Amino acid sequence: MRFSARSALALLVLFLALPVLALLCNTARLLVPPSPRIVRSRDGSRFLAVGLPQSPLEKAQGRLPVLLCDGSVRVLDPIPASMSVDTEAWLVRRDDGPPLMGRLSGVVTEEGDTLSGETARRALEEMPTRLRGDRNRLARQPPTGHGKAQAMQAARRMDMFEANDRRVLALFSDLDGTVRTARLSSIREAERAPSGLLDGIRQTLPHLARLLLQAPDDWGGGGLEPVVAGTIVLVLLSGLVGGLPALLAALQLADRTDPGLRTRWVRSSSEWFAAVPGVVWGLVGAGVLVGGLGVHLDRVFASGVRWGTGGMLWGAITLGALSAPVTLARAMSAIDRVPRSWREIARSCGATRWQVLRQVILPASARGLVGAWFSGLARAAGETAPLFLVGAARTMGRSGVGPAPALSLSGGFLHLGVLACDPPWPALDGELGRPLAFLSLSLLALLCVGLEYAAVRLLHRREPETIR
Repeated sequence: MRFSARSALALLVLFLALPVLALLCNTARLLVPPSPRIVRSRDGSRFLAVGLPQSPLEKAQGRLPVLLCDGSVRVLDPIPASMSVDTEAWLVRRDDGPPLMGRLSGVVTEEGDTLSGETARRALEEMPTRLRGDRNRLARQPPTGHGKAQAMQAARRMDMFEANDRRVLALFSDLDGTVRTARLSSIREAERAPSGLLDGIRQTLPHLARLLLQAPDDWGGGGLEPVVAGTIVLVLLSGLVGGLPALLAALQLADRTDPGLRTRWVRSSSEWFAAVPGVVWGLVGAGVLVGGLGVHLDRVFASGVRWGTGGMLWGAITLGALSAPVTLARAMSAIDRVPRSWREIARSCGATRWQVLRQVILPASARGLVGAWFSGLARAAGETAPLFLVGAARTMGRSGVGPAPALSLSGGFLHLGVLACDPPWPALDGELGRPLAFLSLSLLALLCVGLEYAAVRLLHRREPETIR
């Protein structure tokens, strides 16, 4: 059986794209908010629960893990007789405790009134955002320069808010009549089972936005905002540290009409160094930068253990070093597409090296140089192994998640690949199928593919045919 070139190319693209598509599909499946269901066990009892993903062993043994109303996880053995979606039940994620589940019985206001029905539903959807905003405004420190009286007044206002906030509650009841309470200001998400496809999409999109724009808390709520920010800053810093010097080196070597031994050696060595695994660069960074220069800086400035434990600066230098050969090789290839006769004509007209570089080479190869820089960023973004060795944080806050490390050049820094390989989130995230880990991997894959796609488009864009 004979295959055409087009068929072979289609098979190759399918083979390369299949892992990414599988990752994105699994991420999309896990990001759909779970729906509370009425579980009817074989002994006739009924209770609310959310079905969790089964492991291969649980499938073989006929067992099903479920999330109960109080946030605990229970394994049902055997699998219940039926599980039907309860459109009246809510699933609530909060800051100060595990998720809660139940039917909304009412909402207690500051005045002590209990709202019910549609009024309670609107209060549950609208009041948490307002109360969280009020709490965040009161929690801010008084402006610098204000006296002690203003600070005491701000503390009293915060105490009054906390006293009132403890009385503003949402009441949820289980099928057996058990009532559980949640402070409205602590509620991050409150969702019901979707009534249809459009309603499911309407719930999933805000849920995805919260995962991208909020920081995680100690109970598995929130999302990846500080991790995404840390990854983008780290990649851009690596482009400044390694990409820009590589572009300057390519331009310095390209303004010669007759490339000599040095130019050929640099071109060959850049291809060799581009093949060095990232973990080797990580070991070099850990030994030279963290264990050598970092410890020396801590001793000189007597600042305690700061630079000697790694940090974003060392990570950026390490990624810049491993991506610089890729940028240099792509940049020299882009410059090679500029006809050599243009440089010879410019030199024969009396142009200096700087004028040839600025008026001939740089305008003609600008798109290719930008594409080479993007290609280096894609290589840096896709490397995770060296970051384990130069100080990437594997936890977020004292309890494993919670407040993230600040964007600082020293100390721990956050990266999507590191936290996806070594997830710090609570056990509940694992029971739900690790949606944050899969989302981290999907975002990292999309970032690398997007950067490389931009690089290829720029590198293969047709250059001008004449000198302007």
